[in-house]
Amino acid sequence: MANQNIKTSKKAIVDYWFASSSYLKKGYEKQLTDYMLSTKYKNAFYLIACFTDDEYDKSKRFIREHVYTDTVQLFINISILDFRKRKPASIS
Repeated sequence: MANQNIKTSKKAIVDYWFASSSYLKKGYEKQLTDYMLSTKYKNAFYLIACFTDDEYDKSKRFIREHVYTDTVQLFINISILDFRKRKPASIS
């Protein structure tokens, strides 16, 4: 039985959302938490895809405002996937 616990602890859920989604908060607070509880996974990654500066700023605020310390959400790692277009470096 101890071997089963080791296998389960090494698994993680990866969930990603577009920053523009109106379900960003619900996906984090409800859906991902429910997945973790139903699968008994201990770790999760919540990825937010950003394509504009506004989306990036919104995502930074989301992360600051959604840090919880309950027994499930404590193990969710929130990260931003930065897909904003970059200006090419000028060649001198």
